[in-house]
Amino acid sequence: MTTMNILIIEDLISDQDLLLYHLNRIKTFHTKANISETMKSAEEALKTSHYDAILLDLNLPDSSAINTLNKILKTYRNIPTIIMTTSDPELEKQAIQLGAQDFLDKHHLDSRILEKSILFSIERQKFMENLLNLSFIDPITNQYNFKFLMETYNNIYRNIPKDFILSLYLIDIRNFNEFNLSFGHELGDALLTDIGIKLKNIPYNHYFFLARGSGTQYYLLTIQNYVDLKSEITSSKLTESLMKDFKCADNFVHINFKITRTDVFSHKTTLHDLINECEFALHEIKLNDDIHYNIYHPELNKRLNRKRLIGKHLSKSIEKNELYLVYQPVVNIENENIDFCETRIRWNCKDLGFPVYPDEFIPIAEETGFIKNIGLFVISTAIDNYEFFKKHSIIVSINLSVNELDQKDFAQNVIDLFELSVALPQQYVFEITEHTQFIDSLNVHRNIYQLIEYGFTFSIDDFGTGYSTFQQIARFSGSIIKIDKSFIQDIEIDNYNKAIISAIANMGKTLGITVVAEGVETLSQLNALRTMNINYIQGYYFYKPMVFENLKNIKESV
Repeated sequence: MTTMNILIIEDLISDQDLLLYHLNRIKTFHTKANISETMKSAEEALKTSHYDAILLDLNLPDSSAINTLNKILKTYRNIPTIIMTTSDPELEKQAIQLGAQDFLDKHHLDSRILEKSILFSIERQKFMENLLNLSFIDPITNQYNFKFLMETYNNIYRNIPKDFILSLYLIDIRNFNEFNLSFGHELGDALLTDIGIKLKNIPYNHYFFLARGSGTQYYLLTIQNYVDLKSEITSSKLTESLMKDFKCADNFVHINFKITRTDVFSHKTTLHDLINECEFALHEIKLNDDIHYNIYHPELNKRLNRKRLIGKHLSKSIEKNELYLVYQPVVNIENENIDFCETRIRWNCKDLGFPVYPDEFIPIAEETGFIKNIGLFVISTAIDNYEFFKKHSIIVSINLSVNELDQKDFAQNVIDLFELSVALPQQYVFEITEHTQFIDSLNVHRNIYQLIEYGFTFSIDDFGTGYSTFQQIARFSGSIIKIDKSFIQDIEIDNYNKAIISAIANMGKTLGITVVAEGVETLSQLNALRTMNINYIQGYYFYKPMVFENLKNIKESV
């Protein structure tokens, strides 16, 4: 027969005897009772022994009814507690408000009622614990969820051992949506589960707690000594584990992931603060496929706030007439005539009080989608000066980003701009980086070929840094390549680069492809290039980017 350990918290001897009498008459289980007459002695008993249930009188010599309830129900909420009442409705109401659920009237007590009350209270407690556990478990991955992570964090962050640091890692699965679309949600859930199992089974050498966050994210809470934290043992183990392919059904899946970390240096830090810091660190690397790990530092807040500020003002830059074009001439190496001009976008933000450079605002425009507006603004502005370019036989090159070309309607929007003007596409060249033609996107290829079909020419920028061949270039764009400036910088002394440039120039001449050397800044570089079959030069040696009026003055003065 089962033995129940019962703690009786009661100061009246007559009530103690009554409870013991009825406990001893219970037939379904044995009872081993311990009696405490004060709150102080009850707390000592609860700290040193395990009890299956508590029979509690609220009015004790050293504790009021409300204080007694608060201490028992909050500190020992995992122990079934039966309140012994004397038909005081107001006190019972207060008890219920504090979380009490099981009551017995001392004046109507017998062994059968006491037995049922104890068994019911124990079963109800088990049910509530199971229910609570279910609320703490993610139903898809069977890992702990964010709610339990919050509970765990609140319990441990105040008691971090000396010389140890509490850290939060955010593991973000980047390509999960594509996997879901390809293989379905059932296999997607299986993949998330496998990732959770692999993360949990990593042999960490410190305290850790893993929980699933929202969507495709996991959180890892750790307590590490400073030496291990600095040596990045945990991040290395996480990265190594996630780098390996996952077997999901009959498919081997390579996941794209990002890991960020932040550390607790103040006990005032909340879990939401840590998550925000991890998100800041994630935001900084999410567009760079080569970086998988980043650590939060306060400077990120400043950078992110600046990005948000720039993004906010950038969205109104066109309507406020803050954007404008500059043109950098491309010079014919034989006669030094300006035959081409490359457009460059500039932004002088009136609200910020200073110009924002393209290297800073273009990536933000791509993130926010505003790059489409900028691209169409550049093309529209270049069209406005069509008559000048046509008169002086200047071909205008316009840079296009992958983000622009990946928009379904981009080519049609460009064509619509030209249809509304007298400008001809033959006066313009669209410039793309070398790797763009290899982007695996149906939109990119459709837009490029639609623009070629309409009459536009394409040039390849930064040639030599990717994987293009002349055959591909001739078929793909059939026009112009621009040798990346990194090959030009040391051309006077670097025979290897000189050989590469010569080979590109000679092959270009054979295939009828115009070759432009970028980044020419010195006379010695120019003289070296004159000995090769280079058609055109672009760089500060001849001209820096200039506003349209200056370009117009140069051509008309000639």
